[in-house]
Amino acid sequence: MSSAPSKNKHPLPLPDLLRDLALIRASDTDLSEILRSASSASKPPSSTKVDETVKQSYGFVKEARAALKIQNRGDLDQIGNRLDRGREGLEEVLKGLEPTEPQA
Repeated sequence: MSSAPSKNKHPLPLPDLLRDLALIRASDTDLSEILRSASSASKPPSSTKVDETVKQSYGFVKEARAALKIQNRGDLDQIGNRLDRGREGLEEVLKGLEPTEPQA
């Protein structure tokens, strides 16, 4: 048993290492961002940040449910129809206000 590393075992084979580095370069991956996100992932998030995120999530769900209720009740269609009728009425008024050409 010798303490010298075996010639058949390479801890980091050069062809594999070069291929991996080429893939990282080709994918435009920023290694500093990966290392920064990996180091921040190891830290537990503060409880106030988690609470704020949960509160925002509940707010989003509440707004989404309200939007779905409005959609399912048909309120949007009713308002849209009223707007269309109002627009048509205003177009008729505008046509009535346009000067007519005198007949010769």
